[in-house]
Amino acid sequence: ALDKVAQFFPSIPVPVQEPVHQPASSGPKLYSKNYGRNRVDSQARPVEFVRSFKTSPQRSDAVNYKELSKHGVQGPVLRQRLESKAIDLSTLNRVMREFEARDKLSESKVSELRLLSDQAFELYKHNDDSGAEKLFVEVLDTDPVNFDCLIGLAKMKHSRGDLEAARDLFDRALVVRPEREKTMYQLGRVLYDMKSFDRAKVLFEQVVQGYQGEIMGDKCD
Repeated sequence: ALDKVAQFFPSIPVPVQEPVHQPASSGPKLYSKNYGRNRVDSQARPVEFVRSFKTSPQRSDAVNYKELSKHGVQGPVLRQRLESKAIDLSTLNRVMREFEARDKLSESKVSELRLLSDQAFELYKHNDDSGAEKLFVEVLDTDPVNFDCLIGLAKMKHSRGDLEAARDLFDRALVVRPEREKTMYQLGRVLYDMKSFDRAKVLFEQVVQGYQGEIMGDKCD
C-alpha cells in the first residue's frame, strides 16, 4: 500500500518500515514472558533441583493417641518423634495394626510368651544365638509388638550385617516405646551403616538434644 502512495503521490513522504526479525525456532521454548524476568521452564529443570525442596512435616494430628496410650505408648513423645521424622508414619500405622493382633491374645497366651521371651534372653546371654533367635521369632510371630524381643532380634540382625531386617525391627520398637533414646541411637547406627545419612542425622540429633518433657525411659549414655 505504501508503494502505491509513492507511485501516485511522489510529493508525499512515505515512512520507511523497519523489517521485523523473527527468531528461528530451534526447539522447545525454555523461557516464559509471563514474568518480570526470563525464567527457565520447569520442564527444563534438572531432577536434582526438584528434589532439593524440603518435604513438609508428617501430620501427627490424625493419630489416635488415646488408643495408643492403652498400650503404654507415650503420646507427647510419639508426636515429637513423628514431627521430627524420627518415626515414619507408615511404620506407625503398621504397629497400630499389630497392637490389634496383640489385643486378641488371652492372658494365658501372654504369660506363655513372656516365659519364652525370658528363655530367649537367657540363651542370648550364654551366646546361644541360634536358640535365642528361634524363640524371638516364635514370640514375635504371635505378639509382633513385644518390645524386648524386637530389640533382642534387632541387635542380632545388626551384628550379622542383616541391616534391612535390623532397621525394620528397631523402627517398630521405637514406635512401641518412643521414649527409649537408646533404641533411637541403635536405629541411627543401623541407618548410618546403610548410608541413610539424612535420617540417621535426625535420630542422632534427637538423642543428643533429648526430650524436654517429663517422660520415663532409658537414657542413652
